Formats: sequence, C-alpha cells, structure tokens
Amino acid sequence: MKTIFSLLLLVAFSFSSYSQIEKEKVDCRVLKDCKLRYIDIDDPNAYILIKGNKITEYLDGGRYYIKSELTWLNDCEYTAKILEINIPEFPFEPGTLMNVKINKIENGMVYYTSYISEEKIGSDGVFELVADI
Repeated sequence: MKTIFSLLLLVAFSFSSYSQIEKEKVDCRVLKDCKLRYIDIDDPNAYILIKGNKITEYLDGGRYYIKSELTWLNDCEYTAKILEINIPEFPFEPGTLMNVKINKIENGMVYYTSYISEEKIGSDGVFELVADI
C-alpha cells in the first residue's frame, strides 16, 4: 500500500513539474515592445506595433489603422480596447474589448487565440515577430 501511495505521489509530482515546465516555455515579454506582421491576410504590408500599453494595427500600407489600449493580464494575455478606427465598414467600433491569449512563440512566430465578448474570433491566428522595438 505504501508503495502504491509513493508511486501515485511520484506520478502526480512528475505531471505537475512537466506542466510547469511547459508553461514556462512561453516567454511573452518580447511582445511588450515589438513589431509583428500578419501572415494570414492578403495585405503583405500590414503590420502591428506594440509599445507598452498601446497597440496600432496598420493596413494597406498605413492608409488604415486600428488604435487600441492594452491592459496586460499577464505576460501572455491582454485585453485590447479599441480607441480609434478608420477602416471602412469595420465590424467593431471604438470601445469594443478583445481578449488575446498567446499560446506559444516558436521560431519567430506568435500563435494566439482572440475573443470578443468571450466568443472566439475565427480560428487561432499567427503573427511573425519582425523586431523588438
């Protein structure tokens, strides 16, 4: 009985340690001041600048933009409040809140999931990390 208890304790500890190691692999601090590039849209000139608590998405060579204020919930999750938009017929308006969770950063790619009103927006997305600013 003591052996079984010890084995269960060892398995539980190993699983806990493994989960902690997996969580620690994502270091999102680089996202506090960076430039990202969309890779899943048709606009090759679209990019995003994050500087602390501000994020601006530029589309169509900078002709259109979305400016938002960020509230960092932790190193890998933030809520963005849209402040200003000049994109015609954009489906969201100023004041809209979007929650973004960074799932992983690997080989210069940032994998994320975004939500508005707790509803997932499309499929998970990917950005290319272009530069630290």
